[in-house]
Amino acid sequence: MSDACVAGWTNAVSWGLIFLGWFVVHKITLRQERRKEKREAAHKVCIELRELERLAINFHTALGHDSRNATDLRQGVARLISHLQRAPLKELEIRNQSLIQLRQSITRKNADPSDFSAQTADSDLVRNIRDAISDLIEVIEDSRERKWK
Repeated sequence: MSDACVAGWTNAVSWGLIFLGWFVVHKITLRQERRKEKREAAHKVCIELRELERLAINFHTALGHDSRNATDLRQGVARLISHLQRAPLKELEIRNQSLIQLRQSITRKNADPSDFSAQTADSDLVRNIRDAISDLIEVIEDSRERKWK
C-alpha cells in the first residue's frame, strides 16, 4: 500500500474513534440530565406535599368551615395524585394505597360544612394528615434513591 492510502485510512479511523467517543459521552450526559430532571421533579412534589400539609392543617384547625379552602384542598390533592401517576414520577411506582391514604386523611373527615368542627393541633385528624404526608414523602424519597441514583 502507498503511504497516501495508509495515511487516509489512519485518518478515517481516527475520525471514527473521535466520533464514537463523542457519541458515548453525549449519551451518558443525556442520561445523567434526565435522571437529574426526574430527581428534581420528585423533590418538587415533596415540597408541594409539605405545602398541602400546611394548607390542610390550617383548614382543619380554623374556627369555621371555608368552602373555598375546602375546594382548594380537594383540587390540590387531586393535582398531586395526578402528578404522581404521570411520567416521570410514575416510574417511582407509588402504591395506590399511599395515595388513597393521603386523600382520605385530608378530605374524608371534617371537610363537609355540616360536620365541620375546629381541630386542635394534636388531634387525631391532624396527626393522620401529618403521618400520611410524611409516609408518602418517605416512599417517594426511598423510591427516588432506588430508581434514579
